[in-house]
Amino acid sequence: GRGPGRRVRKSSVKSSEGTAHMHMALRALVLLLVLVFSPMALASAVVEAMNGTVRAGPSAMTNDPVALGQRIGVGNTIVTGPRSRVSLRFDDGQIILLNDETEIRVEDYAYNQRDPDRDKFLFRLLRGAVRVVTALLTERNPQAFQLQAPQATFGVRGTDFMVALSNGAYLGVLQGTVSATNAAGTAIFATGATAL
Repeated sequence: GRGPGRRVRKSSVKSSEGTAHMHMALRALVLLLVLVFSPMALASAVVEAMNGTVRAGPSAMTNDPVALGQRIGVGNTIVTGPRSRVSLRFDDGQIILLNDETEIRVEDYAYNQRDPDRDKFLFRLLRGAVRVVTALLTERNPQAFQLQAPQATFGVRGTDFMVALSNGAYLGVLQGTVSATNAAGTAIFATGATAL
């Protein structure tokens, strides 16, 4: 009677301890995966220069102040305050300059020196004004780049251009060509062109 009963209780205690350890190990693994695959872990740009108030995070409402040299990842929204500016340099050398009171979201970015077919740069201009100076990604794979604004989607052919939102989207092409696509179709703008 009692001997086997005691053995069963001891083995069930060992089994519960083993289960607890396994659950702790699984929790640690899940936390590690979350950290490895979080947007900040998949960083794609660095804050190269800034002045004033600049914040970044999952949304315009949930963000933190950024610091010089900080990495910014896919899925982040970057917001500049009044009289504030920031320059972001992406891993391929591309630079995006945000003017004051601007909000952009990095929707997707992928750059691998050895695999141009996987290149991707998609960001959304929600308000304000940006200047984009393209680099390696768009030189070898221009169709991988998209800047989305409420009024149009902009593509590039190796360029330096600006877009500002203020009762419409204003485009200025400083170098190269930019395509603008909306419901009416696609238009191509060359160096020196401005459009509304």
